[in-house]
This record gives sequence, structure tokens and C-alpha cells, in this order.
Amino acid sequence: MTKKESTERVEPSGKMTALRLDPKIRYLADLAAKTSGESLTKYLEAALKESFKRVTLRVPPEPEPMYLGNSGTFEVAPIDAEQERIKNEAMTIANLADSLWSESEFGRIQSLSILANRWMSDEDKALLQYIHARKDLHIVSGVGYKLNRVKIESEWDFIKAAFAKSRKGGKA
Repeated sequence: MTKKESTERVEPSGKMTALRLDPKIRYLADLAAKTSGESLTKYLEAALKESFKRVTLRVPPEPEPMYLGNSGTFEVAPIDAEQERIKNEAMTIANLADSLWSESEFGRIQSLSILANRWMSDEDKALLQYIHARKDLHIVSGVGYKLNRVKIESEWDFIKAAFAKSRKGGKA
């Protein structure tokens, strides 16, 4: 059976990305990939996926002072290291990957705004605010509204162009 006739599903190739690597890192990555029998791309993808397990999007809360009577003195409650580890792990990029990723750029922006707003770019925050301000992109529901994802995704290029125009002082 030729490759074309194969019944196996062929995944679409990823997006081409150019990286500048320190020569030592590149040499070691090439060596590690060769040793593990993988292509450099597959090796780097696996290494990145593994690193996502260590990167948390969670912002730890500020310690709350506990005031001791009327004396004005206070102490800060100790932080439970195990609870912090569990909360941080729940918010790792690896654990949130399926929630964060979408084929749709709008879907990615909306997910990041819900899960980790702090890490959104100012441009994406402004775009989302622009979308929320457009009543034609709402579906009214009770006392509130939902964003009309189908309409937004079908008109995405026009919405982004109107947003860009509004940022330059023109009318949308």
C-alpha cells in the first residue's frame, strides 16, 4: 500500500515557526532528538508540552493580615504549601490546554479572558471590549446577554477590521 493509499489519518502539518537558539542548546537538542529517535521538531514539541506542566497561569492571592484584637498588631496566616501546589497545578497551561485552545482566534481570546485575563494582551482586551460594546453581536438572555459566537466567527475578519478602524479614530 502506498502512502497515498494508506488508511491512516494524516495530521495536518503545524504552523512554521522560526526560532533562534543558542548554539549549545541547538547542539544538545539535536543530540537528544537523535538519541531518542525523534525529529528535532517532535523532540521540541514534547519538551514544550512537558514544560507546560510547570507553568501556571494562577496569580497567588495576597496574604491577608489577621488583626489581633484592638491592639493594632496583626499576623499573616501561614500559607498551606500543599493547597497552593494543588491550586497552581490546576491552573497549569498543560491542564488548561484544551480549554485555552480553539481553532478560532475569537475562541482563544474569549477563553483566555475567562481563565487568565491577566495574561491577555492590551490589544485583545480592547478587541473583546469592542465586541461586548456591539449590541449586534449579542444574544439577549434574561437580564443579560451572551455573545453570538456563530455570528462573531463568521464575521471575524470584518469585526477585526472595524475594530482597527475604530482604534485609528475612524467610525466602525
